[in-house]
Amino acid sequence: MTLEFSRCVEDLVATRVFVTATDGLVDITALGQEAGGIVSLNARSIHLNSDSSFLAMSQLEGGGGAISLRAAGEGSAIVLTTPGAGKSALLSVSPDGLTLVYGPPANPGTIRMLDDAMVLSMGDKCGGSLITMTNEGITLRVGQASFTLTAEGLVSRCGEASLKLGSDGLSGSAKSGLGESGGLPLK
Repeated sequence: MTLEFSRCVEDLVATRVFVTATDGLVDITALGQEAGGIVSLNARSIHLNSDSSFLAMSQLEGGGGAISLRAAGEGSAIVLTTPGAGKSALLSVSPDGLTLVYGPPANPGTIRMLDDAMVLSMGDKCGGSLITMTNEGITLRVGQASFTLTAEGLVSRCGEASLKLGSDGLSGSAKSGLGESGGLPLK
């Protein structure tokens, strides 16, 4: 049997299959040469288990429903996508972080939560807006202009020019056709 998912094709070989039905619970277990999987069904839930992933859909006693997903192992991820005409949405959860993307392919909005930063962006990588938050500070950027706030002060940059405000005062630097001035106190 061949299973096609996205662009991946995997040959599935089940060397043993067991079906168990007891007190309204049905289990189908398939054991392959290297791995196995279980499908469990009852009146309130469906569980799909493999060696490194799990999907459960359950009806709760109060009438609501729950969907649980888990992926384990190196390189594991849970990816949900909804491509559409002109817009798409993606949610990726992995040990490396969380990524949420929404919008048209040429101008998507993105939120990334990583170990050391949270990044919000909109538009293309070169000219779009970007907000980066870390333990040390926050940077706002649009095109070549940026503004960084840290515990030591503020830094504003646009192209080759920069302006710094800190505990020692205000200073700026710029490159021009007449030469470079740097670190000169502004009054």
